[in-house]
Amino acid sequence: MVNENSVPMEEDPDVPAGYSTLLKRILHHEDVFHRIESAMNTFETRLKVAERSLNPDSKIARELLTRAHRLIALCHESPGAHFVPYALAAIDYLVTEQDQTPDFAAEGSFNDDAHVMESVLDYFDLKKKM
Repeated sequence: MVNENSVPMEEDPDVPAGYSTLLKRILHHEDVFHRIESAMNTFETRLKVAERSLNPDSKIARELLTRAHRLIALCHESPGAHFVPYALAAIDYLVTEQDQTPDFAAEGSFNDDAHVMESVLDYFDLKKKM
């Protein structure tokens, strides 16, 4: 059941048609958005703790989270747009703890997150839309 609310997905000739259909159902955008928004709430809690402890990266983390909120709102407005899977991946990278550099672990720990977010925003020319 693929419709305008599905996350766009390239057809992979190596994936049997039956599995492809199931994958598309799994990737319904509301499920993905819900998971990422839940992770954003968890990240917000971690960020508040970091801000109270005056973590040097809390300012950049706050700026990135603000951008993530704007970006997810843009994704909600256009769930079938070609940039949505990449934008969701960038937000997911920011808010999950499995990262190239663990968040809040050391100064500069959000440099990789900022790079991923900026790359998506620049590549799809999204800054002017946010």
